[in-house]
Amino acid sequence: MEKTWQVVLLLSSVILVTLALLGAHAQESDCSRPRVSVSGTVVDEADFWEYLKGRYPHRSWESLWQEIRATVLEELRENSPQIDFVEDGSGCDYSFSYTLGLIAAGKDVEVAGVLEGEYTAVFMSSKLVQNNACGFPGSVLGVSVVRDDPDVFRTIEQNIDRYGSLKDRILEYERTHRAPTGTGNGVCPGEALRFPKTQ
Repeated sequence: MEKTWQVVLLLSSVILVTLALLGAHAQESDCSRPRVSVSGTVVDEADFWEYLKGRYPHRSWESLWQEIRATVLEELRENSPQIDFVEDGSGCDYSFSYTLGLIAAGKDVEVAGVLEGEYTAVFMSSKLVQNNACGFPGSVLGVSVVRDDPDVFRTIEQNIDRYGSLKDRILEYERTHRAPTGTGNGVCPGEALRFPKTQ
C-alpha cells in the first residue's frame, strides 16, 4: 500500500512539472523582444548644416541626415542586439530620442572681450524612456550627453556607448516594475520571458 502511494506521488509530481514547463514555454513564446522607437531632432538646423557642410563639402543635407540616423540605429543595434530598434515606430515598449546641435568646446578664449570656445563641437543628448500605456509620462531609464567632439559620427558612438547594454537597463526596469501577466497589454515581465538564456 505504501509503495502504491509513492508511485502515485511520483507520477503526480512528474505530471505537475510537465504542465508547469509547458505553461512556461507557452508564455515565453507569446512574449516578443522589447521594441524601441528611435527618433532624432537637430537644434538650429541651419547652423548645424553649415557646420557639416564645412566638414563634408560634397554631401547634401539629406544624405548626411540619412547617414546620421542610420549610424544611430547601427550603434544601438550593435550595443544591444537583443532589442528591436525601429525608426519612428509606434506601439513600442520604449523610446530612444536624441537631439543634435553645436556647442562651444575646449578652453574659454576671449575674443574682443567676449568669451568663446576654443573650437566648435557636436552636442548630442539622448534618453531612453519607457512608454506608459496608461497615458502617464513614462519612466526615464537613462540619459546621455556628449559635447566635446567636433565629429558628428564619433559623438554618436560615444553617446550610445555610455549607456552600455540597453538590455540590462530594460531588464532592471522590468524586474522592479513587473506587469501583471494575462492583462493582454503585451508587456512580459522577467528576464526568463523577455530575454531567453539562449540569446
